[in-house]
Amino acid sequence: MLIYRNAIDPETRVSPALILFGRPIRDAIPVPMGRYCPHDTWQETVTYREKALARRHSREHEKWSDHIRMLPPLKKGDHVYVQNLVGNHPKKWERSGVIKEVRQFHQYVVRINGSGRVTLRNRQHLGKFSPFKSLPS
Repeated sequence: MLIYRNAIDPETRVSPALILFGRPIRDAIPVPMGRYCPHDTWQETVTYREKALARRHSREHEKWSDHIRMLPPLKKGDHVYVQNLVGNHPKKWERSGVIKEVRQFHQYVVRINGSGRVTLRNRQHLGKFSPFKSLPS
């Protein structure tokens, strides 16, 4: 934390400690601020590490993208099953409800049938169904 507080921001050219106290604070590096120059091998190591991490990230992203699917969006008024997230039986689809509001980032406001409670759920915890309607006799 001390090193971060003494680190100079490239845009403002001042550190948080300089802004707050008007001077750099003591840290574990025994060199005056602005005069610390790491050896070239350390800078090369950082560059190689960043490249390796970028390759790994792109490889993992491709692997993760193979196993995903986008769920179709729901509309206001759709009947849904709601997945239980807590309790003795998590991940069980034991409640149903009606979509009352559609929000950003796949979030839905659902009114639970029976209790009338309103809950906020993500799309992955909702399953759309068509309610059974009996014919009039």
